[in-house]
Amino acid sequence: MLNCGALNEPDLLYKRVIRHFLVFGLLTFLAACIGSEAPGSGVESRILTLGDGTDIAHPWDEAGPLPASNDWVNVEVAGYMLAEHGQGDGFTWTWTFTLAVTNPDVDMVVVSDVSDADALRLVTPDDGIFNKGKWLAQSDSMPVSGFHLPWLFKDGESIRILRFSIADRQGQTRILYQPVLFTHEGKKSLIAIARAGAIATSGT
Repeated sequence: MLNCGALNEPDLLYKRVIRHFLVFGLLTFLAACIGSEAPGSGVESRILTLGDGTDIAHPWDEAGPLPASNDWVNVEVAGYMLAEHGQGDGFTWTWTFTLAVTNPDVDMVVVSDVSDADALRLVTPDDGIFNKGKWLAQSDSMPVSGFHLPWLFKDGESIRILRFSIADRQGQTRILYQPVLFTHEGKKSLIAIARAGAIATSGT
């Protein structure tokens, strides 16, 4: 299942497929992510406002935000998984992350959603693992509901801003922000899948 919104150009479709992909499989598994991609034409700097009122600039093109990077790490995946609840009661949402680590001294990463006034910790220092130059982590799963994910149920596009707080063995730190774009049509598709799954599991 693929939903890339309104697409007019083949290259835009390609970029969005690479950047934002949906896979629906045997376990009703759904994922989307920011993927590594070299900047193309039409890249501009877009100003985004964090939940605390701070403005940041991030590179953006016609397909959305580009992967964030600095001299320590590159964001390879900053996305989500939508999966059937283990108890058969609706769907759950899980954030998932992969960083390519270019500084071998990096030994801690914390991830927070800082889109709203109250920042939400998604990954603690103990949640991620380092393996062969990669850092991988997932957040705790949460129900797909208006209470847990209110932005998903609002009309219009949503931009979630994820903050990676990174530290090395010498105590130095870096902050990296990765926006993730959800179009209006994309959100409608996610909600429809979750609701359809809830109806199917309830037997109605």
